[in-house]
Amino acid sequence: ENPRATLNHSQPKKDSGSVVACHYATREWIAVSWRSGVIYKIESAARPAENSSWIAPGIVDLQINGYAGVDFQHDGLSEAEFLKACRGLRRAGCARFLLTLITDHWERLLARLSYLREVRARSAELSSAIAGWHIEGPFLSPEVGFKGAHNAAVMRDATEADLRELRAVTGRDVEPRDRRARRRSAGP
Repeated sequence: ENPRATLNHSQPKKDSGSVVACHYATREWIAVSWRSGVIYKIESAARPAENSSWIAPGIVDLQINGYAGVDFQHDGLSEAEFLKACRGLRRAGCARFLLTLITDHWERLLARLSYLREVRARSAELSSAIAGWHIEGPFLSPEVGFKGAHNAAVMRDATEADLRELRAVTGRDVEPRDRRARRRSAGP
């Protein structure tokens, strides 16, 4: 029950309004009211005759490689393509996610990450949706059973220099609007 939670729902966006739905955890009927896209009141409500809606917090997914036909591993994706994926994820209940890049040549992966950061920085909507980065390689074991679908030819052990380069590309990676630190993860 965060009174400052931002509304992300699949119904048409309205500046203000309310909805009555069943709470996902308590199974109690509640009314949620919002103004300017910000929830300001949550209270108990009677079950409406025709309502079968549920309400739950948005999902945070720690590994999204793409969505709605958009593959984040492809170079040169447009802002419109990223927005298509983010909006599709939001409609499916995913409010925020770690954009995932998989094993590739190190220089190509760094260039892709740098480009993605630039695109995200230009869009408040993308900045809100992309919580950070999950870099899934090339620092994985190339052995059968561990490499999965990753290209073993470009896998390698991480060096301190690699980590410094990754840090240089992601910078402090803090969103200026609210100074929340972004997340980075590397697997495994």
